[in-house]
Formats: sequence, structure tokens, C-alpha cells
Amino acid sequence: MRILMARHGQTEWNLAGRIQGSEDSPLTALGVEQAQAIGQAWKHSGIRTIYSSPLGRAMDTARHAAAGLGASCLDDGGLVERAFGRYEGVPITALREMDPQWEAIILGTRPELAAPDGESLQQVAARVETAVRRLAEASDETTLGIVSHGHCLLGLVWRLSGEPADIRQFHHRNASYSELEWQDGELRVVRWAVADHLVGDESGLSAPARFAAR
Repeated sequence: MRILMARHGQTEWNLAGRIQGSEDSPLTALGVEQAQAIGQAWKHSGIRTIYSSPLGRAMDTARHAAAGLGASCLDDGGLVERAFGRYEGVPITALREMDPQWEAIILGTRPELAAPDGESLQQVAARVETAVRRLAEASDETTLGIVSHGHCLLGLVWRLSGEPADIRQFHHRNASYSELEWQDGELRVVRWAVADHLVGDESGLSAPARFAAR
């Protein structure tokens, strides 16, 4: 089975530089266009169902993508974004005053760390892998579509890649996606941070531009 797993489109809080986590904000007009671009990119994939995080920004992305595929959408709580606890709703510029370790937590370079009352990236990676495995096991489709979040993708791809030190290469911009393969009970990464369908869109970057799709 092939699994295509996307990050949601750009949101108002992405644009404002505020931490979302388990909180939510709506897609921007560009975010809607990005979501529609996912549908175009997946048009010939054979996806019949898109599973999504229940958060509004992910579900709206899934619905816009599904409209271009004639697919249905279902939510799954295992795909929800990493909880950032007391960071949620706070502008990134204000985190410097809150926690000296904020950057390592937000960038994921210290996967064992968590924001106060939040989840570590290690915890998120394990949770999301469990969810993806469960969905793959239960599906009879040849290609499975998933819409989730930046840290969910970051953690999962990092975990499946053997947890290398260079974690920032696995950051996903808004509406980029990774391709996974599920075979004989094994889940592996084929490509990550695919953004060919977003050519000309310089928004929503969550990692240095030198990290292209792998």
C-alpha cells in the first residue's frame, strides 16, 4: 500500500507566527489554494478516502483536497497535532521570554523535550505511527490519503528514518506531503517534503529552503 500524508494548508496563525498545536485557526485564502493543489497532485493516485486530524485546519484541507478526487473524508484523533501546552496561541517572538529551550522544542532538535503541559516530539512520533499503522491495516485501498500537521509529519518521518541527528531536514512546509509504503507489516519512507505542486508558492516554509524533497 502507498500512503500519501500531507500537512494542512497555510492558516491565519501560521501567517501571524503564532503557535497552534491543539488550538486551531482557519485556512487563509492561500491555504485553500494549497489544499486544492494537494487534490490535483493526488488526482491519479486512486485515493477513495482521506483520513484527517479532527482539527479544523486539517479537516478543511482534507475536504478541499477530496473535492478534486471524489473521495470521502474521515477524522482520526491519532493524527492530531502535537500539543504545545502553555505555548499555544503565543507568538513565536514572545517565546524567548517564556522558555530558554523554546527553539529546540519548536524546531524539534531536542525531540525528548516538551513545552510546559505539552507533548515531546518523541511522544508525537510514536502516537502518529500507531495511528498510521492502524489505518493501513484496516484499509483495502491501494493508496491511502492522510492530512495531518507539521510536527506529526516531522516526528513520523524522523522516527521511520532511524532518528538521525539532522532532524530539520524532515520539516514540511504547508501542504507538502510525504510518501510512505506499507508492506508486510512494515512502514517505510519513500519520499518526504514533496512540494512540486506548490511551485511559485514561497509561503508556509517551516524549514530552510535547502531541504528539498528527498
